[in-house]
Amino acid sequence: MGLKEIDPEKYEQEQKITQRLFELVDEGKSLVFDAGAGAGKTYALAESLRHVIRKYGKKLERHNQKIMCITYTNVAANNIKAKIGNSNLVIVSTIHERLWQLIKSYQRELLVLHRENMENIVADDRAELTDENTRNAKIYRVYRELMPALREAFEEDVCAHKEEFYQGYTMSADDFRKHYGDYVAQYPNVMSNVGNFRAIVSKVYEIKRFEACLYEIEDGKLKEINYNAMYNRDRLDKMRISHDTLLEYGKKLILKYPVLQQIIFDQFPYIFIDEYQDTSSEVVEIMAALDTHAKEMKRKFFVGYYGDRVQNIYDDGIGCHLLEKHENLERISKEFNRRSYKEIIDVANRIRLDDLHQISIYKDCIGGSVEFCDMASVETVIERYRNEKNYIIGEKVHCFVLKNEEVAKRLGISNLYNVFKNSRAYSNVRFQQLNTELLSTDKEKLGEAASFLYRVLEFYTDVKIN
Repeated sequence: MGLKEIDPEKYEQEQKITQRLFELVDEGKSLVFDAGAGAGKTYALAESLRHVIRKYGKKLERHNQKIMCITYTNVAANNIKAKIGNSNLVIVSTIHERLWQLIKSYQRELLVLHRENMENIVADDRAELTDENTRNAKIYRVYRELMPALREAFEEDVCAHKEEFYQGYTMSADDFRKHYGDYVAQYPNVMSNVGNFRAIVSKVYEIKRFEACLYEIEDGKLKEINYNAMYNRDRLDKMRISHDTLLEYGKKLILKYPVLQQIIFDQFPYIFIDEYQDTSSEVVEIMAALDTHAKEMKRKFFVGYYGDRVQNIYDDGIGCHLLEKHENLERISKEFNRRSYKEIIDVANRIRLDDLHQISIYKDCIGGSVEFCDMASVETVIERYRNEKNYIIGEKVHCFVLKNEEVAKRLGISNLYNVFKNSRAYSNVRFQQLNTELLSTDKEKLGEAASFLYRVLEFYTDVKIN
C-alpha cells in the first residue's frame, strides 16, 4: 500500500500555503481558498478557525463578538464542529439558519418586503392572464377572449367551486370535462383545452389568495413573517417563506440598511464560508456589501471562502463566478492531494479544465488504477475486484456512480424514487429539485413529503429502540 511517505519539499510548500492563510486572516484581507478533491479544504478551514480562536479569542470574548462559519448542510456543520472542538466563540450553521437569526427580529421591515413581493406577483399574474405579448400568451388566450364582466363572473364561479376543481385535477381531460364542465358552461371555449383551463384557474386562485393576504396585512391582522427550515416551499399567503425567499429577503434587507450591515460585522468580525461554490449569489452579494462597508468604516473584517470553484453540485451556486460578485479577494490555490493515487489525480485533472492541477504530496503515489465501465457491468467489476488476491474479506467497496437513479437503486429505494419522479410535484421545471429534496443527506433540504417520511421513520426507530 502506498500514500505513506510524504515528500518533505511538498510538505514545506503546503505549510507555506497554510501560513499565508493565517497572514491574510491577521491582515483582515478577505480571500478565496481553492483546493481540489482530497486537498484538505475542510482541514484548511478548521485550521484557520483555530488560528483565530488562539490569537484573537480573548479579544473577541471581551467585545462579546463571535466567529461565523457558514456551511451548506448540517452534516458539514457537524463535521467542522468535530474538527475544531467545543468553542463558544464559533457559531457553525447553515446560511439559512444564520441569516434567519440575523433578520427575524426586523419584522416591520420584512413585512414591507413581503407585501411588495406579493404585489409584484399579483401584477405579473394579471399581466400573464391579460397580456397577449407574454411568453405563455397562448395558455391564457380563452381568458382574454372573455368580456371584462364575464372575466369577473368566471373568477367568482371557479372560486366558488375550488373543492370540485382539486378533486378532478388529476383526472383525464374527458373525465374532468364531465366532472367540472357544468360549473363553467356559460363561458365560451374555456374548456377547449383542459390543461390550459387548469393553468388559468390555478393562476386565478393564486391571485385571490395573495389579494386576501394583502388586505389582511393592510388591516393589521397579519404582522409576522415565518421561516421553517423543514419546509422548502413558499406559502406567501400564509406568511411562510422558503429557503430561496429567505435569501432574497435577507439580501434586500441587509443591502438596504447600512446600520444592519454594521451590526453584523461588529458582531461577527470573522466570517468563514465552507464549500463556497454552492453558495448562492445572494449570500456572496451580502458578504461583498459587508466587506465594502466595513472597510469604509475602517473596521477590521474578514471573509474567507473555502472550496473548489468547479465542484459545485447545484446549479444555483456561485461556482466560478465568485470574483464577479465579490471583488478584490486574494485567491490562494492548493495543488497537493492527500487522498488519491497519481492515476486517479491524473483523471481528475483532465476533467477539471481549469488552472488548478493537482499533484500528490506523497512520494509513493504510483500504483492505483482507473477503469471506466457502463452501468450494466458495474456488478461484474465489483465481483472481479472481490476475487482479487489483495481483497480483504468484509472490506467495503466504494462505487462512484453518476446518475441519481442509480444511487436510489443501490440504496434499495428505486420504487420510492420512481413514485416521486412521476408525481405532479416534480414535473417539468421542478424535476431538478427531485434529487435535492429526496436524496439529500441533510434533513433541512428534504421536500415536504420526504421530510414527513423521515419524521415518521425517525419516530418509529426511536419507539422501537426505547
